[in-house]
Parts: sequence; structure tokens; C-alpha cells
Amino acid sequence: MSGRISPPCHSRVSYCAFSDEGAIRKAIEKDPELFYFSSAIPENYIPFCLDNGPIHMPHLVRFCHEFASRLHHKNLQTRKLVFYSYEDNHMINSVFLFTSYMVLVEGYSVRDAWAPFESIPGLPSLLFHDATNTRHQTFRLTIPDVLNGLVKAFDLAWYTLGGFDVDVYDALYEKETHDMCLVTPRFVAFATPKDQPDEYSFARRPKDHVDIFRALQVTDVVRLSEGWRYDEAVFPDNGFGYHVLEFEDCTCPSPKVVQEFLDVVDRAGSGVVAVHCLAGIGRTGTLIACHMIKNDGFTAAEAIGFLRVMRPGSVIAQQQHFLEKIEKATWRGNLPEWHVEAPKPLVANTVLTSGRSHSVLEDRCMENLTVSDSKGVECMPSANSMARDVEKGQAQRSRHSMFSLVEHDECAVG
Repeated sequence: MSGRISPPCHSRVSYCAFSDEGAIRKAIEKDPELFYFSSAIPENYIPFCLDNGPIHMPHLVRFCHEFASRLHHKNLQTRKLVFYSYEDNHMINSVFLFTSYMVLVEGYSVRDAWAPFESIPGLPSLLFHDATNTRHQTFRLTIPDVLNGLVKAFDLAWYTLGGFDVDVYDALYEKETHDMCLVTPRFVAFATPKDQPDEYSFARRPKDHVDIFRALQVTDVVRLSEGWRYDEAVFPDNGFGYHVLEFEDCTCPSPKVVQEFLDVVDRAGSGVVAVHCLAGIGRTGTLIACHMIKNDGFTAAEAIGFLRVMRPGSVIAQQQHFLEKIEKATWRGNLPEWHVEAPKPLVANTVLTSGRSHSVLEDRCMENLTVSDSKGVECMPSANSMARDVEKGQAQRSRHSMFSLVEHDECAVG
């Protein structure tokens, strides 16, 4: 794609990716009437493992302000602009942010915003990896999936770009005493409290969560992980409903757990439900996504994409395929049910292999087996090692300085 300007989906703005600075200089010299600009924001995604995005909501908001300041700058009103990036690991987030601006600010449909990228020969595969160290990906999360999730959330009036409070988000996310995100108006996703510090983080005592939860109008707390890390009495003693729905790390919930979780949410009425597992991304994101799929009309991919924008790393490994099962489920109240087809007879001369297919992985999610039991998944670590990788990744994620939301009065134009 180097040196190639994508077909514009906007009358004044195009996107281009370059292999190096030399290619950028040549492009600028070739057509000085175009104004080339870029952003460091796509580089701000900090992975847990092999995950590569999408960029989370505060940075998306900052990017839209930054992009608009260029597009509407008084010295650029008669110029055509090219937003560029390098052909590297950050390219997927550059394209995601570019198309997000077109959809959320300029009002383009997801199809129209994405169409120019479908028509570029040789464009690298732009897929988002989950927060695991598994190199072989069986779930394809695309930029349009994430965009459709954002559009659905905005249509539901969950958030707006102008109304999203970046300062509140930053005050809640990955702090010494707490790590939480208000992922939808109904749910807070948070990492497990712990009475004692460990090698990954400081102590995050439940008492330090109480006032924050009250400010967020939380009425109920749900624990999905083992409970020995903190004094569980703190939450009920402070007036919160407290519910234990344990299931093993990095696995999928049973239909009964899904039912019990959705029952808790229904009983909470208009109250906010705070949910945690170990890191507050895998099991937590999976059950929140179940509610989004059943009650709000999200597809599995849309729910996963939106949750990762709101809380990076949400939903991992086989949980992604489990949510596809949830999307296809029929419901008896809050209990998901699936029609199980009888196995087809083998055709003569069929060769059986030991590798497990995509559908078998989905079935094992339904059986609530551990990741280490899924022998057909290439390079899949054990549940315990995956959990350690994610928590270690959290500890190593440095805090980058944030971009100002103030639009620039001046910019260099050449």
C-alpha cells in the first residue's frame, strides 16, 4: 500500500500508509498541494499479550478532536488532506481511528467508511488479536465489527463523543487502589480487589471501592473468580447485593451461570452491576456481553469489539466462540438453549485427524472445559499460565501521557 492514497470516503480527506519516512517525503514532494498529517495516538495501545487493539475510548475521543482540528483549521480550508501512518503493527489502529472519525463524526455508514479499504489490492489483513499469547487465531474480529458495536452503543444513547468524560474514565482505569471501567450504563467491569499487594499490583482493598461504587450508582457486586483475595463481607456490609458465580479462569460459563447472572441484573432494576473476575476482562467481559447480546441486540463480534474499546482485553480465547453460541441461542427466560444436531454419518474413505475444528472448539466452550483441555488449539497455554500472562501484562502496561482535548489554534502548514 506504500505511496497509494486510498479512494476517499470524504471530499477532502484520504488515508495512506507508507513503508518509511523516505516514502513519505517523496509523496509530499510529488504533490505539495496535499497536506499530510499523522497522529501518535494509534501507537498508544499497550498490549497485555499479543493483543493489538482496538484503541480504547478515551484515545478515540482525543483522536476525533485532533482530527477535527486539522480538518477545520483556518489555514487548511482549501486544502485536501491525507492522514497517513506506517505499514507496521499500529496500522490497524490508524485505520480504525480514521474510519471511526468518518462514522461517528462525519456520519458515514460503516459500509461506506470501510469500502475504500476493501478495494486496495494487497492491503494487509487487519484483524484484532485477543489478549492471549496464542498465535493461531480462530476468531476474526474486524474493524467493521468494532465500528458496528460503537454505532449500536451510540444509537442506544449509551455514550456520545461530546458527552464522554475522559477524566472520569482515566480516574477509574488501572489505578493503584482500583482498576475499573463503566463499560455500559448498566455495568462496571473491574479487576479483583485484594487485601495484600503482590508482584503485579498494589493492594486494591474492597473498602477503596465502596465510595466509587456509590458514585457510579452500583447496587450489586458479582464475583466470578475465587474469593480468597479479599474480605468479602465489605460489600454486603456496605449495602451492596453480593453474588458469587464462580467458574474457572479463561473458560466459558455454563448456561446455568449465564441464567443466574442475567437474573441478578434483572433484579437490580435500574441499578448498576459491578462485575469482577481476576483481571476483569475475560470472564467479566463474557457475561456482560451475554447481556448485551440478549437484551440490546448486539452480535457477538459487535459486543466483543465494543467492550474492548471500553475495557481493553475484554473476552479471550474460547470465550469469543462461546458468545457466537449465545448469539444463536434460544432463550427460556434467562437460560440459553441450543439445538444440538445429530452427528452426520461418515462418508466412505473419510480420514480422521487429531486436530480439532473451529466447531469443536465452540463445543468445548459449552462443556466449560479449561483451556488446557482444548488440545486442538495451537499454542494455547494453560488457564493458569494465561491468567498469569494477563496479570503480568497489566503490571507492565505503562501509563502514557494523554493528549490535550483543546483544539490547536495554529498548525504547521506547508
